Amino acid sequence: MANDIYLDQKHNDLVDELCQGDGRVFENNAYGSVVFALVGHMSEHRVPVGSGQRREVPGSALERADAEAYAYLMAVVEQPDEPGCLRSSNDKEIWLRFEEYANGGLEIIADWKLNSTGSVSDVVLQKMYEVILALPIPKLGGGDEEGEEFTPTFTL
Repeated sequence: MANDIYLDQKHNDLVDELCQGDGRVFENNAYGSVVFALVGHMSEHRVPVGSGQRREVPGSALERADAEAYAYLMAVVEQPDEPGCLRSSNDKEIWLRFEEYANGGLEIIADWKLNSTGSVSDVVLQKMYEVILALPIPKLGGGDEEGEEFTPTFTL
């Protein structure tokens, strides 16, 4: 069961632009939090959120966004030799890690925005596109030598 997490309020404008309104990239804060945490995890950047100004993302919304799968996978990746890391007694630590990665990801996205002239939505979509292009993609048709090369295009 997902625990509530908190996003540092200093990123409210960023979260609002990405998760609310007509131009949003993510359906809501919970779906956005999954991507924020993945960005933080990819960069191994965790940031604890203080007890001051913060935005709550309810556990029930995180469950609907399938955040549990990502939170537990992050725990396993960090502790591959410790099968007990997924015990329910470790839930608080698992969700704290997820929260820290989400806040770390928000810091990284804020830096991306500072180094760009586009909107934060465009910047995030461009970075997602770059990650996809870096993945090894097999040729269409399934054969090693047969089939055509898959070359996606993306324009903002």
